[in-house]
Amino acid sequence: MIQSRFCPNPWEGEPKNFTRHDVYSWINNLPANKEIFCCFWLGWETNDLPMGYDYYIISYETENINIEWLTKQQKKCSAKFIVLHPGLNYNLVIPDTTFITYINLHHHLDHMINWWGDKPSQNKKHHKFSTLCNRLTQSKIWITTKLLETAKDDSLIILNSWLDLKNVHDWQLTGCDNLDQLTQIYKTKYQTLTIPDGFDQKNNSLEIGSNSTDLNGIWQEILVANLSIQYK
Repeated sequence: MIQSRFCPNPWEGEPKNFTRHDVYSWINNLPANKEIFCCFWLGWETNDLPMGYDYYIISYETENINIEWLTKQQKKCSAKFIVLHPGLNYNLVIPDTTFITYINLHHHLDHMINWWGDKPSQNKKHHKFSTLCNRLTQSKIWITTKLLETAKDDSLIILNSWLDLKNVHDWQLTGCDNLDQLTQIYKTKYQTLTIPDGFDQKNNSLEIGSNSTDLNGIWQEILVANLSIQYK
């Protein structure tokens, strides 16, 4: 069966009921004299947390943090929140909430070796650059536009049309001339452009996507992944 996740399915409950110690071994070290509720490997759609605990430990697998949901839950529960996620919170501050950059990399790599083995991939580079842009964001637009303008023939570019205005900051300018110029070029020349990859969505899984011998993994020198983590 093709695997779609590196981590187990979303889980919530008290530490005493947790069984996946192969993934989070540290849960055995949590204090027994505190009321703790865990909510692990969240995606975007999540239910409300139960009330009445001293601490809430929340982890995300690959999705961005749902800030609106997290802020609402912290206010409702009025407790200490600890959030583990594969990124940085930058200037995001939520009362009584601690953000910890956490990547369960060894577990992910074990999965990849089990799926594909650990033999070195062959060097078959056909492009100098590549960029994969599925869901459009401000930074992805800048990178993709720059490659389209300056290195199109040397690049493998995938560009889709999934655009939410909040992800491009409602097209607000930054005050940086170079970046704002790229934004305007994209809106003028490329906003209606899509460049498909011919990918069969039946194969849309982390197992297949982690294959280091696939086209996007070996056919270019510099992969601009447009992601927080890229396992290529």
